[in-house]
Amino acid sequence: MATSLLLCALRAEAQRVAFINPGRSDEVFWRTAGQAMQAAADSLGMRFEQQFAERDPARALALAWQIAVRPPAERPDFVVLVNEKGVLVPAARRLQAAGIKSFAAFSGLLPQERAQHAPRKGLRLLLGSLEPQAEHAGFMTAHAMLASARAQGLRGRD
Repeated sequence: MATSLLLCALRAEAQRVAFINPGRSDEVFWRTAGQAMQAAADSLGMRFEQQFAERDPARALALAWQIAVRPPAERPDFVVLVNEKGVLVPAARRLQAAGIKSFAAFSGLLPQERAQHAPRKGLRLLLGSLEPQAEHAGFMTAHAMLASARAQGLRGRD
């Protein structure tokens, strides 16, 4: 009975996610990205922490190391990383050595890194990545703008 209660209590504990934000704490884009992650974590009942690397790749790696050396009970379950200035692989390695899963957002593995460090293979605790497709997004935005202009009867002089 006591074991069942303990297992239920352990399962009820919220998962913890950390975001090593590569940007500066005063940059609107990166602050907003962190706020969106906070909102997602809140809606999923997860605990969220964010640390800013302040555009310093060495600081981003140091933050990953600091997370990895925490006592196991204080470590997050997942760390969201950004491959800015090539920090993804070394940061994911540090976290993996501590048994912490990682996930890449905004930018994932570089083409030359994919064969050796593929998620769940080369880096077995790198779960994957979510990356914007900027070219496609730009095309879709331009297409929508042109459609809107045409619907309003706007025409260029040519």
